[in-house]
Amino acid sequence: MKRLLLFLVLLVAGFVVLNALVDTEKATEQPVNTQTLPRPATQQGAGIQMPSDGMTISTQISGPLKIGQVRLVPTGDGSRKETVYELSCQNTVPLADGTYRLDGVTVRLFDAGKHAANMTAAQAVVALREDANGKRSVREDKDLELTGVNFDSLQGARIGELHMECGRLRAQITDDAIKLRTPDDQEPVAIRLGGQRAGSLSGRGLRAHLPKNRTDDQGTLDIVILRDPILETQGITATAQGNLHYLELLTTGSALLQLDQTVSLALQSASLSANSNQGLTSIVGDQLVCALQRNRQSSGGEAVIWEQIQLRGAPARVDNPSFSLRSPKLTVSKGLDGKPSMITAHGGPAQLIQRGANDTSSTFVSDAPIRLLQPSSSLAALHFGFGFPAYALRPLSAMQIVVFDGKCHLETNDGIRVDANRGLRLFRFSAEKAGGPAIAQGLGDVVIEQGGGTDRTVATGSAGFLLTRKLDSYQLQLGEDDAAAAQTFGLRRGEVVLLGTGTCLLTRTLNGTASILALSDAGSIQGAFGNDLGAADHLTKLSATLTKSDLSELTAIGKDAHFTFTRSSERISAFANSITQTGRASWQLLGIHEQPARIVRPSQGKIPGGELSAPNIEIHLLGAQDVMLDAKADALLPAAFHATQMADTDASLSVIVKAQRIRLLPFALPGAVRLAHLGGIPGVLANRVASSMGNAWVLAEGAVTADLQDGTHGTSHGIGEQLLLSQGSLAGLWTGEASTQKLASIENLALDGRKTTARGARIRFFRANGDHLAVLLTFVDGGEQLPPTLELSDPRKPSTEPLAHLHAECASEIEVTPTSVLFHGPVKAYSLLPDGKKDEHGMSVDAQRLSVKRSPETGSVELVEAKGSVTIEWQELTAHSDQVEIDMRQKRCTAVDPQGAEVRLGSRHYRARRIEANYVNYSVRTWFGGFGQAPRTDESR
Repeated sequence: MKRLLLFLVLLVAGFVVLNALVDTEKATEQPVNTQTLPRPATQQGAGIQMPSDGMTISTQISGPLKIGQVRLVPTGDGSRKETVYELSCQNTVPLADGTYRLDGVTVRLFDAGKHAANMTAAQAVVALREDANGKRSVREDKDLELTGVNFDSLQGARIGELHMECGRLRAQITDDAIKLRTPDDQEPVAIRLGGQRAGSLSGRGLRAHLPKNRTDDQGTLDIVILRDPILETQGITATAQGNLHYLELLTTGSALLQLDQTVSLALQSASLSANSNQGLTSIVGDQLVCALQRNRQSSGGEAVIWEQIQLRGAPARVDNPSFSLRSPKLTVSKGLDGKPSMITAHGGPAQLIQRGANDTSSTFVSDAPIRLLQPSSSLAALHFGFGFPAYALRPLSAMQIVVFDGKCHLETNDGIRVDANRGLRLFRFSAEKAGGPAIAQGLGDVVIEQGGGTDRTVATGSAGFLLTRKLDSYQLQLGEDDAAAAQTFGLRRGEVVLLGTGTCLLTRTLNGTASILALSDAGSIQGAFGNDLGAADHLTKLSATLTKSDLSELTAIGKDAHFTFTRSSERISAFANSITQTGRASWQLLGIHEQPARIVRPSQGKIPGGELSAPNIEIHLLGAQDVMLDAKADALLPAAFHATQMADTDASLSVIVKAQRIRLLPFALPGAVRLAHLGGIPGVLANRVASSMGNAWVLAEGAVTADLQDGTHGTSHGIGEQLLLSQGSLAGLWTGEASTQKLASIENLALDGRKTTARGARIRFFRANGDHLAVLLTFVDGGEQLPPTLELSDPRKPSTEPLAHLHAECASEIEVTPTSVLFHGPVKAYSLLPDGKKDEHGMSVDAQRLSVKRSPETGSVELVEAKGSVTIEWQELTAHSDQVEIDMRQKRCTAVDPQGAEVRLGSRHYRARRIEANYVNYSVRTWFGGFGQAPRTDESR
């Protein structure tokens, strides 16, 4: 209680004379003077004025003198006498003006009839009088002039151990009061207190008004030290250049203590410090006012209770190695235990600076009051009074609270800067330990900032915040913990910017890692996250972890959530119910129910635009520019990819791929790998391969279906187990299902109506300068060979035209180009009816090799070339030869065989090395052969 000791010492200084000369009990009678020593002989001088039979007789005294003063105190059956004081001196010297000089003066002071204190003076000048009975007393209308005054209380006195010294002092005693004053304001006054309240009070000049009758409504105790008061006691030094004024209404016990003009308090060991370690606390102001209350105790005596202390200045200042406080007014209020419970800085702009280790500091600024509270003096004292044990109340005892009213700003020693327009509350625990737990609560519109550069974090909110700081981390709650609240919040950390309504929680550790949790029932959360995950909006939940350099973890949820990724100049839009960061540069998007996740990307360079949808989509960022997308189906919804434009063509295009899994690859091989592998290949070929390997690709797996449509090549529909599609050139590979021996198939419907259907274990295709197909008979891992098939249909041609509708099955690869169809192995082909059934009267071909050439302009079959043990049957024409050629333009069939070709045309039979037959007019030419005629049934070989 060193903070209050100053005021108690000043109060006791006023009580010294009061208790010495005026009894502290109520009195209803005037004091009665009695003479206890014989009258000495009269000396020369004015003497003592004494009335006698209408005359005034002057007498003189000298030598030792003793005077006692008593008063009558009423009792239940009358009254009793009670000694107030006894005055004695070693010598009495009459003076010319009718006064006496007393040498070696001693005054014994009594309190309730008990000897309580002694006051001595080297000399005293007094005016005496005698009543009609010759009893002497001090005249109340004359001042007592004392020189070399000393006052000492006795052990056990209610005023405690007290010693007072004053060089010159004037006292006036009347029936109502005792008035004390020094001759001028330069006279030194010194007071020393002993016992547990050891200390001293000094100054220059004294004015005191001590009422004698406590029942008087006007009874006021008034004490003033005129100049330069100084207090020194147990680590406290208080000074002022003005006066010290103590004023008390004795009827109520209310008192006011005031120090004026450059008031300064110096406290050793800093009991006011937030960290009570060591050092000096300095308190400076222009005026200090303390409100006190003096109450009687049932056991006797009096208790002095302070009520409030106020320090005023321009500004008033409190300085300590641990903190500094500036304000026009500083007010101290007490708690339930009588100890200080609150310090209020008010009256104008206030500033609080808390100093930490390594020259760090926290600065608090406010135009409204700042309040420092100590709950141990209120809440802890209340609970303790109800029987709660001290150890249970220890957290309250270790707590400190700082309350800012109205708009305020603070800067902490660990780099946190806070602004709040409606106030701020700080709760700190373990005040004796630096860096102990602390809680801050902001009200209204708030801004919290920490760090700098890429580590700079700025949080804003419209409904306050709750900041909890521990030894290794701090937690920031923006607004109430209510996702349905309309409160707004904002957060910025490096490139990460977060905005929304609802609630937001930020946790930051000492190593710079920050975790964010934002919730909004309205789905209003939106954010920007830099180049990797560009932005997101319409979120109901977002949780993220940020390191010093980047975003390391992220989970975002929203029914209509929208995300954007920016890679180089490409902007990718994603729509999903949730997105989760699964790696340094990887994210997972999830849909809900029948609403799949979607990714929309525009055409950019070699990357075609399109939309990818699936219940589950993974995004993988490759390098600084490229992106790989991985979409996965579930039991209800497949993955789907829809592109409307390809980078290598300007034609209108639609590509729709559905599968259990679809991956969009930015390239088949990275640029550096392509360069390393193609370094020795000639330039033209290397460029062709590099372009193909550098294009973007679609890789689909599991129950794949694909539909391609454009204005040049018509419509294609494919089915297979796998599809590898080059997005740049629409080149690709279909693969069937090896485990079930299910073939892949492609069906193309050209713009002119021609239809091409291919089935095989694998089908390679590309659309450069027309449709190109390569139908293979084995799966990727080899295994059993499955003959591929091909069907051609031209509805423009009548079914009677040979090969206008064709079905072929080959034991090797089938190659289809815009101008030809090549069968690279044993093949059986036959004509089809328009409904797809075999035409029993159509052409059939059986050969080791077969080539069907078509017109580049119309696509019609113009030439059929068969090689190796060829057998062709069609209507009246049958040919057996090593080579057979059917020219649709010339209506001619040519058979060539060094061993002799055979051609039957109706009932005619031809055998020669070379035979040319017109199958319309039946004209025939032969070379190196002959002619015969027989029934067709006899002409078989």
